[in-house]
Amino acid sequence: MNRIFRNILVFSFLAAAAAAQSKPSSPAEKPADSKAPQSASAQASPRKVDRAAAYFHYTLAHMYEEQITIYGRSELANKAMEEYRLAIEADPSSEFLTSALAELYVKTGRIRDAVLEAQDIIKRDPSNLEAHKLLGRIYLRSLGDLPRNGSNGSDNVLKLAIDQYEQIVKIEPNNVDDHLLLGRLYRLNNDLQKAENELKTAVKLDPNSEEAITTLSLLYSDEGDTARALQVLSAVPDAGRSAKLYAALGATYEQRKEYKSAIDAYKHAIQLDRDNLDAIRGLAENLLNNGQIDAALDGKPEEGPRHGTRCA
Repeated sequence: MNRIFRNILVFSFLAAAAAAQSKPSSPAEKPADSKAPQSASAQASPRKVDRAAAYFHYTLAHMYEEQITIYGRSELANKAMEEYRLAIEADPSSEFLTSALAELYVKTGRIRDAVLEAQDIIKRDPSNLEAHKLLGRIYLRSLGDLPRNGSNGSDNVLKLAIDQYEQIVKIEPNNVDDHLLLGRLYRLNNDLQKAENELKTAVKLDPNSEEAITTLSLLYSDEGDTARALQVLSAVPDAGRSAKLYAALGATYEQRKEYKSAIDAYKHAIQLDRDNLDAIRGLAENLLNNGQIDAALDGKPEEGPRHGTRCA
């Protein structure tokens, strides 16, 4: 803490020195014709950036913000916001400072202020990734708080979220999570072709992404195209299959009424994760479907095949 206050004193000195250097010249130094009108360029000259003052106020804001986070001192939120505003006033071109203020608004529940701040950043800098991601997170959180019943409110928020993530994947095209999330948003919006394209892009970027693979296969299954769902899942080598992926394979085989293959897949899943309730339930159901009633009622499936053998 002592180090922080020593730094603050240093920043205060720098800010004072910068302010002294920026003071207007004395009247004796003015031109003889002081009443002459200023040129248009002089009148429109931008405000001088004072980075020393900006850094000083940012340091204070960050200190207050840490106390809010660590000690729960919510009463310091307004002080932190005021210091951020002063920092931005000293350096209006800093997108970092405006983004930090917007993030603080989110942390303190001032969502409307956060949205307005992020939108203002994007107006000045349409390619600002952090501002787009901040808006995207806000809309996703709002979407989770709204009832998903086709109401205008939830549909509008969904469209806002989609718009932000469409911009995000343009700015950051090689991020698997961005494409995966956009694909899920399209799926929620029943835009299945766009959802498929985004999920295929995610799988292409990372062929080992379990989330991307299972989400794409689930999309195909929901459309009734179990052959393509099975193709996506089976493309993963046996050694790279997790319990979750084997369970997805089991569900796909079950949908195709290939109960023996489903049983085999669920046994693999349980072998890898004994606490996987979905796999245990799926195994029992498919044992019943296959006429193995005693094994289904036993509740203790036989040891599954050794890991590395391919499901039929």
